[in-house]
Amino acid sequence: MIRWAALLLPLVALGVYDSGAVDYFAVKQLAVVSLAFVIVLAALRTPRLAFPLPLAIALMAVLAARGLELVRAPHSATALRAVSVWVALFAVFLTVTATTSRRFWRRRLPVVYGAAGLLLTVVVVLQATGAIPARQAHATFANRNFAAAGLAMLAPFAFTWRLWAGFIVVGGVVATGSRGGMLAAACAVVLWFAWRHPRRAIALGILPVIVLVAGLAWGETNTVTVRRHWYAAAWSMGAQQPLLGHGADGFVREYPPRRPLEEYQISGGRRVHAVHNDYLERFADGGALGLLSYLAWLALGLYSARRWRPAACSLLAFAVAGLADLPVHDPSLLALAIMPMAATASRGPRRRGAPLALAVALVALAALTPVLWWHVRADRAWGRVLDGTGNVDDVLAFEPRHLDALLIRGSQRDLEQILTMRPHHAAARRALAQFLPSDERPDHWRRILLHHDPHDVETRVALARHVMKDDRIQAVSLLDEAVRANPRAWRPHLLRAEVARRARRFDEADRHLRLAEERHRGSHPVLARERLDLEIDSMRDNEIDQRLVLYAVRRLKVGYTISRIEDALERARAADATVPAPDMERAPSETAAQFMARVETAMGAKRREMRARSRIHYLEALVIAEALTAFRPSVRSYRLRGQAARGLGELERARQMESLALFLETLEALRAGRETRARFRWQRAIAAHPQLPGERAVKETLGQFVAQFPQCYDAAQRVFYAHDDLRAAFTR
Repeated sequence: MIRWAALLLPLVALGVYDSGAVDYFAVKQLAVVSLAFVIVLAALRTPRLAFPLPLAIALMAVLAARGLELVRAPHSATALRAVSVWVALFAVFLTVTATTSRRFWRRRLPVVYGAAGLLLTVVVVLQATGAIPARQAHATFANRNFAAAGLAMLAPFAFTWRLWAGFIVVGGVVATGSRGGMLAAACAVVLWFAWRHPRRAIALGILPVIVLVAGLAWGETNTVTVRRHWYAAAWSMGAQQPLLGHGADGFVREYPPRRPLEEYQISGGRRVHAVHNDYLERFADGGALGLLSYLAWLALGLYSARRWRPAACSLLAFAVAGLADLPVHDPSLLALAIMPMAATASRGPRRRGAPLALAVALVALAALTPVLWWHVRADRAWGRVLDGTGNVDDVLAFEPRHLDALLIRGSQRDLEQILTMRPHHAAARRALAQFLPSDERPDHWRRILLHHDPHDVETRVALARHVMKDDRIQAVSLLDEAVRANPRAWRPHLLRAEVARRARRFDEADRHLRLAEERHRGSHPVLARERLDLEIDSMRDNEIDQRLVLYAVRRLKVGYTISRIEDALERARAADATVPAPDMERAPSETAAQFMARVETAMGAKRREMRARSRIHYLEALVIAEALTAFRPSVRSYRLRGQAARGLGELERARQMESLALFLETLEALRAGRETRARFRWQRAIAAHPQLPGERAVKETLGQFVAQFPQCYDAAQRVFYAHDDLRAAFTR
């Protein structure tokens, strides 16, 4: 049982696929640790133990270095979960080397792992050809680089099992399109064939060089440039703390202040989550101690596998893949590296000993499994928050130091807790500004740009918004710097549009707003609001573009649009109230006719003044209400549209809108089964607008109503029976 469970442990991790997971590795980590718990629990009954000391010591050194990194870090949930996988695999490693023999592994590993490689290759090829929908060919991995590394590690076992199977798996590596994976596969294949034909090793060694040169020459230059900056930063960080490094996740935590402008521009300001080089990451996070322990483990693993070709080639592929990516982060790939290593070091039970080490490992796994399970639950709760169906407090109940959940809840204590974990977290520092007095916020934002994140676009936008009222030139300068830092950002263009709109430079505002819409590549309420504000403000100078107003209203919530119409009507009424009333006292020298003529003239002047002062507000309300009724007609939208038309003096149009509102109320009453109320509403609608039955919108709406609610057919026919224009709407 123990040997078969250990044999299938990497395949269990390979088979875990959770496309809906926010943290993709969480389920894999839980699967590895849970199965390791079962293996170690079964191994406690084994009477004999035999540990390979060199490899066991090397693994213990890696674990000690990772544990030291974890202790020195302010907080790192991701590093804790990674260490838990290392502990689990170390426990299984001890179990395998103590309880199984090499013969079992050498007979079973090539068949099982070669077949797994073929299966994953089929999935990768189907994803690459589009038969299975996927953004990139990655099988059950997080991305194509991990998939290529996994196939490269399985290829030597496939070659050992069947030669044609090995070539198929290598073809799967090529199908992923990962240059690092292809280099790892080339090195593994060369070593496998050189083992059989040592005299051709030099000729075969040209293949990895060709793959490397081709990848650098014809690959994406942006990727190479970005990673070059990451590697330089990781090396400088390791050189600053050469012995112990910066602690777990030290690179991610300390990188923002030293981030180069070129890398920020190329990556579009995306958050950097890793170095994409296992060795430099170990150097930055763990210093020389972390790097040397990792290198010693790989070197001892290759040395112990020197007599068994598949394990050595697979471990070489793992080591080469770490030069351009992070295979050590994926539990599947780490298990694929450690299990064959255990197989080569295994000698079977040779001497009696107390299973104290396994008992300690069992206790550790018993403590780690619930931690991972709680993280998976927090991960699912966070996914519900992103979907709009969950609560942030549910996430924090499972994982109290969840960075994103703390940021969303955003209390001062939460933000300060984030900064204890990530001192250069620009979003948390930016959010702290809301708890400062208004006059202290600009200095707070400038400190962020000076000490924590020199290229943060959102901080520049916040600073520009604050100084926009007093110093428009400085605001424009800050926004131009933000655009230069991240040409793909849309918020600087949005604020530039707002600045230009307030300066009544509508052509410039429209240009920047279109750039913001193009860069956002989707509908956003803030963009829609600015588009609506621009069209409303520009209608004083030229005709309104109703199409753009409708475009904006479609992307706004109905509640916001209605409140916007009501605010415009309220401003119009307030403007009416500012017009002084005429003098209504009769002078002694005036006759009655003269007094009446003067009063009529004064009242007419007052009405004209009221209309002049409130016209722009009534017109705003009318334009938005027309777009809303065109998009989603309702009783309320028609009534608001009628109020706006009445305020503009368009009485006939106002009566038409009010009659349409009464018509919709008629349909609502019919739907509720209140025929008498429906007949009364319809009679009022006809009295307000006798031509209502001939309106095209009325005919279409009535026809759709009868088709949607056939149970209201007879009642509707009785209410509208006297109108010949509406009879066509009752065709079943």
